[in-house]
Amino acid sequence: MTKDSYQKISRALTEYGPLINNYNEVVETARVVDKGKTEKEEFYKAAGIFGLEVALIYGAVFYGVSFKSVGIVYRAVGLNRIAPICGSCVSSILSSAHWMIRGTLVEGTSKAAENLIDLVEKYHESGTIGSVDEAMEFFKDFTDD
Repeated sequence: MTKDSYQKISRALTEYGPLINNYNEVVETARVVDKGKTEKEEFYKAAGIFGLEVALIYGAVFYGVSFKSVGIVYRAVGLNRIAPICGSCVSSILSSAHWMIRGTLVEGTSKAAENLIDLVEKYHESGTIGSVDEAMEFFKDFTDD
């Protein structure tokens, strides 16, 4: 295996690794979807969260934030002084930090989406929100200044 092929494989695994758990969740919920309404809701929830993660990763939504964060860490920790001595070491550290930050942000967004879905389900089941229009009105209260 060449260094280039290793780097391509490593980057693909790092970039798309966060999708694995949610993909497995979609597959598992799809297997039991025939059993009833609750299973269908769980499948749609899992599929929606998976779709959100794919869009975030494919769209490189958190690239800029991660890139800037790594730059700040680069200067704050003093890696800029080590770079002339061992450029590949610093490059490896920065790359790992970049992908770790992006992965964390994607997973955090997925968790927030899951919590929001659970919140909407809770309010819908309690009768507080009965329709999509009521849900939009409910969340409008949180977004209006």
